[in-house]
Amino acid sequence: MGKSLRNLRFTEEEITGIKQDKPAVETVRTKDGVKAKKEMKTKKRLGFEENKPKLSRKLRAGDIPAAERLTEGIRRKTEKDSESNASVQAVSEGTRQAERAAKAVKTSKRRKTGKATDKPQKSRTNENRTVKRKENRTGTENPSESPAFRSNPYSRWRQKQEIKREYYAAKHGESLSPVFSSFSGSLKDSVRKAAKETGSRVMECFSGNRTAVLICLGAVFALITGVGIFTSTGTVLVQSTTGGVSISTYLSEDSDMKDAEKAYCILEADLQSAIDCYESTHGYDEYHFDLDPIGHDPYVLTSLLSAKHDGEYRAEDVGPDLREAFGMQYSLTQRVVKETRYRYELEYRYVTAVDAEGNTYQTVEPYHVPVPYDYYICYVTLRNSDLSHVPSRMLSEDQLSMYSIYMSTLGNREDLFPGSEYIGRYGGETEHYDIPEEYLENGRFAAMMAEADKYVGYPYVFGGSSPSTSFDCSGYVSWVINHSGWNEGRLTATQLYNICTPVSKGAAAPGDLIFFAGTYNSGTLCSHVGIIVDPVNRIMVNAGDPVQYESYDTDYWNSHYCSCGRLPEP
Repeated sequence: MGKSLRNLRFTEEEITGIKQDKPAVETVRTKDGVKAKKEMKTKKRLGFEENKPKLSRKLRAGDIPAAERLTEGIRRKTEKDSESNASVQAVSEGTRQAERAAKAVKTSKRRKTGKATDKPQKSRTNENRTVKRKENRTGTENPSESPAFRSNPYSRWRQKQEIKREYYAAKHGESLSPVFSSFSGSLKDSVRKAAKETGSRVMECFSGNRTAVLICLGAVFALITGVGIFTSTGTVLVQSTTGGVSISTYLSEDSDMKDAEKAYCILEADLQSAIDCYESTHGYDEYHFDLDPIGHDPYVLTSLLSAKHDGEYRAEDVGPDLREAFGMQYSLTQRVVKETRYRYELEYRYVTAVDAEGNTYQTVEPYHVPVPYDYYICYVTLRNSDLSHVPSRMLSEDQLSMYSIYMSTLGNREDLFPGSEYIGRYGGETEHYDIPEEYLENGRFAAMMAEADKYVGYPYVFGGSSPSTSFDCSGYVSWVINHSGWNEGRLTATQLYNICTPVSKGAAAPGDLIFFAGTYNSGTLCSHVGIIVDPVNRIMVNAGDPVQYESYDTDYWNSHYCSCGRLPEP
């Protein structure tokens, strides 16, 4: 028997990449009745090129206090990093309850065993522990019954080679189905056997100990609850990886978005027709027309409706919204002036005339008589405030934030309205300006530029005054100065002009404001404002469309130039 055991030892080639535990030694009785020690074969672990990290020596030696300290440290770190995460907190709480339950069961079992057992029982317990240690080392109570002892070196070598091939296949992304199919039966049997043994041991441990059962059931419930919350939260986290795209995408059907656009175009067509027929449908004497062009961008309308209806709408449901937006965009007014005018009518009267001989006689002569009458002059004015100015009046702050997101991405649907002037306006590479270093030596100006540069590329949103809603011109300047040392609040362009000291364009310095008038029908002194960045090269940063650096020395800006102004000391 000893000789057969020696034949079963691994050669040097066989044990390449295999980690072998210390051999177990068992005392056996030979045929002669003499006790002898023999070296038992133990289980081998396959070691491939990528070995798993080893536990520390103390933990492998069973240093339970060190393991508990490690667990406690991990738990504290988890709790510290997950104060705002409900799922992690739930799992952490479940873990604590499970640990408390395990300790309670262990203590309860120890007390119960101490009361009900005597020394012979303790001796049997020690004997059982010895047997279990042998089982753990050999995998079975009788070493000769182990499958490893019944196999031969060649079969074991073949098995190791198959496992290695499957390992490398998995490493390079190939299928592992042969391994799973070959081991599925043994795996099921092992799981079933382990579950049966564990169940019997649990029942033996919990028999007569109702408190321990209740504690563990509570701990299991807490763990299940925590895992459920964690799973739910994990689903949300996975969904949030695509949230940046989904939240900025139009969710309505193409037919609904296009039908709503057509309905708004019909309203505009009706308005144009009413203006064309205005003289024939009104009975005034004179007409004067002051008309803004009629039109809108379809992406502005679609973004407005999407933001108002939480991302999705149907064309038949947005009729009131279309009429409300239309009424806010267009203003058609008439002013009728009544004048008193005179016309001359021909009348006849008798007059006395003298002939050549000096005789008088009566005759009729015509004459013109001024007759007053009312004259009506109608002044017709159409103002298009631009549909992009409507959302700030029609939407809440949260809805305005969504509107700015839709506009910055065009709902990720640039194919929807290919003729829009907004296509390609946003989302490209943001152009920044290299500010001369000598200008940045001024700490206050440097603080202004650090804040102003954050939002370059943001879309223009009329009425917007924060990063969440994006900006209009005065909202942008107000935000920058209020986050650079000033505390002026939200001001309009004219109000910003009023707090500044006027300076000429030639005397302007970095950080001064520049004001423009008449860029749209604002009805105020100043309609636009920017921040001067480089007065030498005439560069400003302003909330155009989008927020950008640009020259203010152009024909357009020069035609609307109003003044420059220096901010007061903060």
